[in-house]
Amino acid sequence: MQELFSTAERNLLQHSSLVSVSGNTWSFTNALFQEHLTARLMADMNLNDILAITTIGKTIRKFKTKWIQTIASLLSILEQNDIVYTGLLKFVEEDNIELIFQTESSKHTPAFKFEVLKKLIDKCIALNIRPVLTYEETIGSFISSNYQCVNYIFGCIERPDVRNRVKIVCCRILRAAIIPIPLQTRFVDILKNQIELSDDAEYTGNLIDILAKNKIGDGDLVNYLIGIEKFKMTHAYRNAVYELIIVLGLTEKFYNYGLKGFANGNWESFKQKKNYEAFVLKAK
Repeated sequence: MQELFSTAERNLLQHSSLVSVSGNTWSFTNALFQEHLTARLMADMNLNDILAITTIGKTIRKFKTKWIQTIASLLSILEQNDIVYTGLLKFVEEDNIELIFQTESSKHTPAFKFEVLKKLIDKCIALNIRPVLTYEETIGSFISSNYQCVNYIFGCIERPDVRNRVKIVCCRILRAAIIPIPLQTRFVDILKNQIELSDDAEYTGNLIDILAKNKIGDGDLVNYLIGIEKFKMTHAYRNAVYELIIVLGLTEKFYNYGLKGFANGNWESFKQKKNYEAFVLKAK
């Protein structure tokens, strides 16, 4: 730091919220600044030099954990026609495809988004796992309202050979995505079918969450949902229904449903209690 900044500048930096000082050690208070600046520097490097710094292994090369966010930032900075971008993207796909979902979504074509989503979901299905490096919400934001992506996830939810763990992954992705209007009716049909087939309140609650996030439904659909006997007293299911009723502005109409939930108030989580309280407060 002494070589880069004058004494006055260093004194000023010590009062900045962006950096912290301990003795002769200076560091960023938030690693995002460090990763972004490093990515800016790497944008002028060639692919071999970047991989030499950020990867480990000889026969099988993989990104070092501490470089993952920097690589994601770098992919967002580089132009698509840059030879470094194409080479780095290919390496990311071979290492861990989840990293792509942390890059800037607008840089990728709808066809590419579908390709990488399908590879990720197929991997989750084959291994019966959740994504490890990337939150489902990040994946949902990445695909946004991509018709082909959303439609593919619908198909995975309908498949009887896909386990509930992965179906919940699909639900969480969809919850952060946008269901295109032409697919909303189909989703309601899928939801009803899955509710009839499943005894898993957590899974079906996640399906209902998608309705709430996209403001899909009406009084008739809510009547259908609250009429499912097997889930009437399960908190995960009721909690999702409360949220849907609030979003649709139907708390007055279904207030008695809320009162029955109060009688069964052995809350399993703070979120469920909070949603119930929000439901009651919305009623006049």
